[in-house]
Amino acid sequence: MGFGGGNTGSLPDHDHDPAVSNDGGTLNANATSFNLSSGSLLYSDGSNIQELTVGTALDELRVSAGNVPEWFTPSGPGASTWTEAADVTLGGAGQLSTGTMTAYEQLDVWVFGANTVSQNTALTFNNDATANYKNNQWVDNTYSSNAGSSEVPVYGGNTSNASFIHLSIWNPSSDEVGYKWDGINFNGAGANVPLSFSGWGKYIGGQVTQIDKSQYGNVLINQAAGARIVVFGAN
Repeated sequence: MGFGGGNTGSLPDHDHDPAVSNDGGTLNANATSFNLSSGSLLYSDGSNIQELTVGTALDELRVSAGNVPEWFTPSGPGASTWTEAADVTLGGAGQLSTGTMTAYEQLDVWVFGANTVSQNTALTFNNDATANYKNNQWVDNTYSSNAGSSEVPVYGGNTSNASFIHLSIWNPSSDEVGYKWDGINFNGAGANVPLSFSGWGKYIGGQVTQIDKSQYGNVLINQAAGARIVVFGAN
């Protein structure tokens, strides 16, 4: 198809696909030929038609500072990477402790094991047995407020009855530490029925970098062989 006229003389011929109608017809999708990259978009810059080549997967279209369309890669939501901070298993009866850990703002703690005598379980942070703990808890639907101000009281777990405990700890470096825990004692009240327990509270002794399993009331600190604590941390 040729163009002519104007002050610049005639233009050379250019081609359309055979499926395009003669003069007066529309430019049909999948019929009109363009010298464009696959996925390109056309837009006007106010004077000329411009090509915007396709972006990469999951890119989004936005208006640039120059008021023309552009592709951009949106940033995803902030994600925490969980890192193993401690994994300790007792080969023989003794103190179950993480030792000093790297400081993280979030801690996910898993504890399993029995004590060496018939004594309820407790947890301490930073080897701290002072009145820095404020606790509330439920033991088989029985509520208790501010029990064990020198530790986190986790009732259940003795010589023959191991307990399984999970703690989630909000552990900022410059504020009070908040924690929530739950677990079961595999054989409660002398019957083959698990004893459930859960609790929540705060710790005001600083950012937690060590967790120890003890026996409630600091009677003894020995746990049975095979007791294990695993901690994951994230910022």
